[in-house]
Amino acid sequence: MAITVRIKPQSHNALKQIARITGESMQEALDRAIEERRRRVYLEGLKADYEALRADPKAAADFDRENELWDRSAHDGLEEA
Repeated sequence: MAITVRIKPQSHNALKQIARITGESMQEALDRAIEERRRRVYLEGLKADYEALRADPKAAADFDRENELWDRSAHDGLEEA
C-alpha cells in the first residue's frame, strides 16, 4: 500500500541524490533513512535512560546487584570469554 507524504523540494533532491549514489530506488533509500533514524532515536533514548540511572547512586547500585545475580544464574558450565 502506498501512502503519499509531502516533503520539501530540497529533501526530494537529497533523496534522489542518495538513491543515485547507492543504486537504490528512492523508496528503498527513504525506507533505509527512516529505519536508521528510528534506531538512532531508540539508542539515544536508551543512552539517556542509562545516564539517568547512573546519576542515581542507589538505583545504579541496585541495578548492578541485580545484574550480578543474573550473571551468576546464567553460569552454564562454560568459562567466561
